[in-house]
Amino acid sequence: MKVRPVVEVFCDKIWMVTETRSAPVGTIWQVREELGFDAAYRYAPVNGPAANETVPASPSRNTRE
Repeated sequence: MKVRPVVEVFCDKIWMVTETRSAPVGTIWQVREELGFDAAYRYAPVNGPAANETVPASPSRNTRE
């Protein structure tokens, strides 16, 4: 069983129109080789006010053959 941290940074700007920055932070919990769960939190200010989002744990399956 492994827990791995995940971080991403995103920036986007349309000249004189909008500016978006976001930083999702989360974890991936590998239960077995073929089964893992991930969860994250994202902070994203868009032209001032921030959008906060919590992404609940969801299962992911490894489909390697």
